[in-house]
Amino acid sequence: MTRREALEAAIDSLEAGDNPTQAEWIVLFPDLPTDDDYPRTRMAAGAAVGWLDAAKALHDAVLPGWRAIICTDGNCSLLPCDQKGKTVEHIHADNPARAWLLAILEVLIEQEP
Repeated sequence: MTRREALEAAIDSLEAGDNPTQAEWIVLFPDLPTDDDYPRTRMAAGAAVGWLDAAKALHDAVLPGWRAIICTDGNCSLLPCDQKGKTVEHIHADNPARAWLLAILEVLIEQEP
């Protein structure tokens, strides 16, 4: 399975109301020695269950230079800091952290070759 396919599968799972397994998160966000005590897999899993701090930490780790706009109704938009390039708008989920995670995954799919 390619990384793009794994990202798409994670989106399908999240949109269906499920959560990817730890093994599936490891494929998407391999933990790095620089992650210290907050590995990327934990960030992704935490965002999937509604932790905003986890969504922000993952965003900062994998999309540096991007800004997030979070609405309280569960919608999320991600914009690059310079307001140019790909914009993901109105990703909806049952909570803002999950919407943010879906938006991150959408941007990562767009960045895949």
